[in-house]
Amino acid sequence: MSVVAKTLGVSRSNLHDRLKGGAKPRRRYHKAQDAAVVPLITALVAARPTYGYRRIAALLNRQLRSEGLAPVNHKRVYRIMQTHNLLLARKETVPNFVPDAFFYAIGKRSSNMMASWLLTACHSRTERFHSVDVALSAR
Repeated sequence: MSVVAKTLGVSRSNLHDRLKGGAKPRRRYHKAQDAAVVPLITALVAARPTYGYRRIAALLNRQLRSEGLAPVNHKRVYRIMQTHNLLLARKETVPNFVPDAFFYAIGKRSSNMMASWLLTACHSRTERFHSVDVALSAR
């Protein structure tokens, strides 16, 4: 058996379990207690449509504790809301704005005209994101 496992590139215990037939395929998540929680969650979502699953879970657990029932895990609330399409739509992320070019000035100002100078430069990005510095004026 170990030669076959090495040839296939799997562990011997995995091969033994597969041949034995002990590993059953996983089924879809289902708990009988979810049926009692679904109407409570849908009522909370209808009352507060902008709340996410964590805030809904907090409100649900507060309500369940006041009735003397066991609280529900937030991951379970997420799973229930996902199966019933009650989750909020995800925000579309906007990429950070990167300007194509920007100007900056470097200079020294003094009362003496001979000692004052100013350099204005343009920093630009090309399509391949190579930096190009161009001096526009100097005085």
